[in-house]
Amino acid sequence: MPVGRILTLTMVLSLFSGLAFSQTSEFSMVSDLTVISPGELVSVDIYVDDTDDLGAWQVTIEVTGGDFGSLDLEDLYIDTSRTDYVFYGLSSIEVTFLAGGQMAAAMLTTPCPDITGPGYLGTAEYRASSTARGEFNIRFVDNAAVTLLRDCGASPISLTLDQSTIITVECAIDAHCDDGEACTDDTCNSGICVFIDVHCDDGEACTDDTCNNGTCVFTNDDTNTCTDGNDCTDDSCSSGTCVSTNDDTNTCTDGNPCTTADTCSSGTCSGTNESSGTPCDDGLFCTETDECDGSGTCVGSGDPCPARRPNCCELLDVCSQWFCV
Repeated sequence: MPVGRILTLTMVLSLFSGLAFSQTSEFSMVSDLTVISPGELVSVDIYVDDTDDLGAWQVTIEVTGGDFGSLDLEDLYIDTSRTDYVFYGLSSIEVTFLAGGQMAAAMLTTPCPDITGPGYLGTAEYRASSTARGEFNIRFVDNAAVTLLRDCGASPISLTLDQSTIITVECAIDAHCDDGEACTDDTCNSGICVFIDVHCDDGEACTDDTCNNGTCVFTNDDTNTCTDGNDCTDDSCSSGTCVSTNDDTNTCTDGNPCTTADTCSSGTCSGTNESSGTPCDDGLFCTETDECDGSGTCVGSGDPCPARRPNCCELLDVCSQWFCV
C-alpha cells in the first residue's frame, strides 16, 4: 500500500475522534485451529457485529502468554473479494500495517452500508516458533485510538471487544521440546513438553561431574577412589584416570567353589583345587547333587523333581507336572 494511501486513511480516521457515540457494536475473532504444533500456521478472521451506517474501522491486535517461544504475526490482509466483507463491492480504501498488527478501512463514497453481523473485516496469520509451547492469547488492543469504529456521519461507535482467542501450542514429537539445556532430557508427553534434569556422568570415577549453565562439566579429581574390580591390584586416580598396580599381598577370591586358599599372583587371583567329591553348588536348580571333580569344576547330577511332577523347570526353579514354559 503506498504511503500516501496510509496517510490518507490515518487522516480520515483522525477526523472522527472526540464525537459522541452513535451506537454500540462488537469486534470478535475466529481461528481455524485452536491447537497447533511448533512451526504450524493458524489463521484468525476478524469480524464486526451488527452495525448501522458503517463508515470506517480500525483493528489492532497483539499476542500475549505462552510458556516458551513465540506466536509470530506472519501475514495481515483484507480479502475484499469475500461477499461477507463489510465494504464488499463498494468504493473504499484498505490498509494494513504488519509490524504494528493493524488494519483499517474507510468508505470513500456514500451511502455507507448497514452490517448484519458477523461482517468480515480482515485476516491475521500467525506461525508458532520452533520453540513455542503453551497457551497464547490473540487479543484486541483495548485502546480507542487504535481499535475503533466510525459511522458514515463521523460519529464513533461504542465497542465491546471479544477480548481473546486462545491458541494452544503442543508438541507432537520429542524434537519440539528442545529447551537448549544440555543437562535436561527433553521429551514430548501427550502434547506437553517434559524436561527432566539429567545427572551428568561420564562413567569415570576419577572426575567430578557437574552441570554448569546447562553444560555438563567433567573435572579431574585424583582424590577420588576408583576400582578395576580386581582384588589383586591397588587402584588410584591419576590425571582423571583409574590406574591399577599389581599387589600380590592382597587377599582375594576367584569365585570358584571348587578351589581353596586363593592368592594373588602377578595380578591374578587363583586357588588350589578341592579334592574330588567335595560338596559345592553349581547354581542350577535342576541338579540334585553337586560335587567338585578334583580339577576345579563343580559338577551337578541327579534330578530333584519327584515322579508326580517330573518336569524340572530351570527358568522358574520349579518342578511341574506339565510342560515348562
